[in-house]
Parts: sequence; C-alpha cells; structure tokens
Amino acid sequence: MILSVVIPTFHRTEMLRACLDHLLPEVQGIDRGSYEVIVADDGYLPDSKAMIEQYHPWVTWVKGPARGPAANRNHGAALAKTNWIVFTDDDCLPSNDWLKNLMILMQNQHIDVIEGLTKADRPQQSYEEESPINLTGNRLWSCNFAIRKSLFFELEGFDERFPFPAMEDVDFHHRLINHGAQIVFDKGVIVVHPWRKRGGLKKIHQAYASHRYFYRKHFQDKKLVTWYSLFKMFVGSILFDFPPLNKLNWGSLKHYFLGIYFSFRMLFMWI
Repeated sequence: MILSVVIPTFHRTEMLRACLDHLLPEVQGIDRGSYEVIVADDGYLPDSKAMIEQYHPWVTWVKGPARGPAANRNHGAALAKTNWIVFTDDDCLPSNDWLKNLMILMQNQHIDVIEGLTKADRPQQSYEEESPINLTGNRLWSCNFAIRKSLFFELEGFDERFPFPAMEDVDFHHRLINHGAQIVFDKGVIVVHPWRKRGGLKKIHQAYASHRYFYRKHFQDKKLVTWYSLFKMFVGSILFDFPPLNKLNWGSLKHYFLGIYFSFRMLFMWI
C-alpha cells in the first residue's frame, strides 16, 4: 500500500458520495491494494456512515473528534497505514488520474510535499460564489495535497487552536516552508472544487478571528506580518475587489463592502 487518502466530512453525504465515486479503483485506474481511503466524520447524524456501508464498503469510516476540520484531518491522518498522506475535502471531485499521478511523484525521494492544481467546475456565474482555485501553486490548500507521514507528524499536523475553519492550511504551509520541506506543484494532480456560496457577516467575523490568530502567532516573521502588508490588503480591497459591471447587483456589492470591512479590521487587529 502506497498512500492514504484522508477526507474530513460534516453532514455533506451526497457530496461525499460523489467524491468517493471519483476515488473508486476502476475510476482511478489503479489497484485497490495500493491505497486506502479514510473518512473522518464529525457529524452527529448516521447518514454518511450508512452511505459508505451501502455504496463504498471498501472505505474506512471513523468517528471524528468534533473539534473542527483541523482536528478531524489530524484524527484521520493518525490512522493512516502508509508513508504518504493525501488530503482532499468531501465537496471535491478528484480527476480520474489524480492518485496515479501522485504515485508517480511519490517515487522521487527528494520530494516531501506534493501540491496539486485545484480548479472550479465551471465559469463563475455570480460574485456571490467562491472556490479555492489554485492554478499556479504556492497555495497548498487542504483540499489537494500530499505529504510524507513522517514529516506531517514531525510538524504536529494542523494547528487545532484556530478558532474557526480558516487559515489552518496557510499556517501549515508557512511552517513547512520554514522547516525547509521540498514542496513541488504539479498541474497533473487535479481536483475540482465546485463553486460555493460566500458567507455573510458571521462568516467574515469567523474568518477575521482565524486570521487574527494566524498573524499573532507569526507576528515575529517580518516578511509575513507588517503594517504595510495589511495596509496594502485594505487598499486593495477598495480598489481592486469592486465587482465587474456584468455581475453588479446587491449581493455582489454586499460582499464587496464585507471585504472592505474585513480588511479594515485586519489593519487594526493589534488594537
């Protein structure tokens, strides 16, 4: 067995089933004995477990710790039986050669982390939609990367102290870089992340809390945290985030002003 796929989930049974359909051995074109799939379920309903038992009994289902996706990913990773851990999310659709291409790269002894390409399923139709697109690398979103298990646990996995689900993967990426890990980006390691609706003011407050924790955690890193960088983010949200005219409506304007509000709070987060 070469790799372990870890998928955290929380009450998204139909999306999870679609993700697992894309990970079937006959779809991926590899032997079932060469990989395992671990679903760590933070939900309190039995739907996802029942679905796996009925349609994907080859998948390992485990109860999550119910402390957020960072803890859930760590929990699933701790059960991995192989030397490589691969992360994706329950609302993602891996390409048909995703695992095959990962396995080829894993043969290189000098590679510690593999970052894949993440794209949306269609062109954006509304400014109220968002997707964690990564077409050029240097993002390391948690929905599409692989890492040597030894390195993952050497860095103690994802930081579970983030108050809300945001920035855990950015923090992990930052720690990997500081550690000197060899990270490669490969455009053939593809995951499709469908568009999702942007959150409102509550989501903005949650994102702010996690960003604040991240920047305060790394405040000594002057390349990462400066007043100038935060000021540029604030000015950029005003000048460059205004929605295009063909998508201009109340919803897009709402998210534009929410973005300005968020960057303004970030600018004065030390107060």
